[in-house]
Amino acid sequence: MRLMGAQNEQGYNQAKYTLERSKDKISRTQVNTIRKSLYRCIPFLKEYDLLCTGWGGKLQFIEGETAIAMFEWATETQTPILNVHDAFACKEKDEMKVATAMYAMRERVLESCAERLVKDT
Repeated sequence: MRLMGAQNEQGYNQAKYTLERSKDKISRTQVNTIRKSLYRCIPFLKEYDLLCTGWGGKLQFIEGETAIAMFEWATETQTPILNVHDAFACKEKDEMKVATAMYAMRERVLESCAERLVKDT
């Protein structure tokens, strides 16, 4: 996502400019709404000031590590899941079990990677 990959506010503003002129014509207001939604849906982005700071790649790494942990869990528990961007599709009967596992795996990944990722900043 172009917005998360911005290195700083100048990069964020450049991304807004580019998106506004793209074939999809995403307005600056829409971009600002997306940013607010990211902060609302993923509070640690705001808490740790992670948007527009060059953390986009690191967040993708965390997402990938979480997905790997989820697939290991799914294999061990024989719970069928399908990775869909940063979420997992599953049978309706497994929804709560998968959601609980996803949050637990994300926390495990964050705890195991946090010090190294912050140090590399």
